[in-house]
Amino acid sequence: MIINLETYEAVHLSEGYGLILVLHGENQLVVPENDGIVLSGGSETHVKMKLTKINRQGYPYSDCANTLENGKTYSYQECLQECFASMYRQFCYCVLSTVGYKFDDEDSFYGYCRNSPQGKTCHITLKCATDMKNEILQDTDRYCGCPASCSEKIYTTSISSRRWPNDRTRAILESEACEEKDYCPLLDPDFNITKHQIETNFLKVMLYFEDLNHQLVEETPIYDATRLLSDVGGSVGLCLGVSILCIVELIEVVLELFEAGVKKIFRR
Repeated sequence: MIINLETYEAVHLSEGYGLILVLHGENQLVVPENDGIVLSGGSETHVKMKLTKINRQGYPYSDCANTLENGKTYSYQECLQECFASMYRQFCYCVLSTVGYKFDDEDSFYGYCRNSPQGKTCHITLKCATDMKNEILQDTDRYCGCPASCSEKIYTTSISSRRWPNDRTRAILESEACEEKDYCPLLDPDFNITKHQIETNFLKVMLYFEDLNHQLVEETPIYDATRLLSDVGGSVGLCLGVSILCIVELIEVVLELFEAGVKKIFRR
């Protein structure tokens, strides 16, 4: 996959050229800052993937979860994000830029957590949210109580890269990027775009599985109801067998005593 970053149109909020790639399962919330892979402009990156599926036993063996309170498919990261958002609303009166929540008593959105106050809706600074996040991360069980997911897919990756493109490929990419446009900044002398800037404007990524197999990690109960009933039945059977044997032995002893008594009487 070849991507045109169009860096000449960037607003330069970041310090470099590239993008963040996140590999995840369907219906799974991801946090690019935590889960993503940074792909640099002017490079060809090979990403080898390996899939691991984890299935955990639910109640009564563990406290794993399948769904959130809002009905969405549960994931640990999403639970943490909802916990952070709730704490920011409660103590800092602001939310992250990726979340929009409403006041309970008026039809307006909370402001974003910023370095400076933003009117009435964000009168606590970004420091409040940062301190709150650090406090939550020190004891997530206390503040959030997010259990593990009963079923999840984890993609582990290994990455290799090289500088790309070479001069010939760069010329082809430059031509293809401009052929469908009436105006192309790459060819405009007023932009004074250098060869290096054109190279960092493109990146290439190759995604493939390391092998066609996947690893399955599955919890199974060591002692389940079937085994319990089997053991109880065996114990009960053993007890009953021993009890019957004891009764037979007791009857045999009584008969032998009776026989001995009768013989003693006749001898007299």
